[in-house]
Amino acid sequence: MALCRAATDLERPLHIPGMNIIVSFAFVCALLILYWAKWPLTGEIILLMVVALPVYFHFQAKSGFAGWGRDLKAAWWLVAYLPVMSIL
Repeated sequence: MALCRAATDLERPLHIPGMNIIVSFAFVCALLILYWAKWPLTGEIILLMVVALPVYFHFQAKSGFAGWGRDLKAAWWLVAYLPVMSIL
């Protein structure tokens, strides 16, 4: 779904009607799974993401942080979402 907006010039031979609804439903299901998993699993998942951050920053530094502002603008909600989910 993200590529439909980001890479509009790519040819897509498969079109699924109602994809906006399917993607929204899948996100809500993933949210509920994370919520119902409770704490140690939620903490482990968040820890995995935090451990992966140095790898991400390493590859960003190799590219000279090209597109860094665009990436941060697209992911601002995730920065707020993960702490809120860990608190809940």
